[in-house]
Amino acid sequence: MKGSEATPAEAGARRRSAFFLLVAVNGLNAADAILTDLSIRWGLATELNPVASALGTWGKLALVAAASYLLYRIRPQALWWPLVALAAVVGYIVVGLFLTQG
Repeated sequence: MKGSEATPAEAGARRRSAFFLLVAVNGLNAADAILTDLSIRWGLATELNPVASALGTWGKLALVAAASYLLYRIRPQALWWPLVALAAVVGYIVVGLFLTQG
């Protein structure tokens, strides 16, 4: 059907949008890892994520990078879910750090 096919411009826009989601997910994951490590070093938090505890910071970064890349290749719009979850986690950590600095 002629109306259901995307134009090259639309396909390019979708690829750029999906790539932005991939980069954003991994950026937020890195922010989560850095802020969590700092919070633990400063004695303000403990790592409650058993996967992150078992794998360590670099392992967690690699696991999320691999999983998000698979989503990017298979179902790119599904990257919105980890994006929202990681944004909430980073927001929670930032608020917690501000509240404990008083």
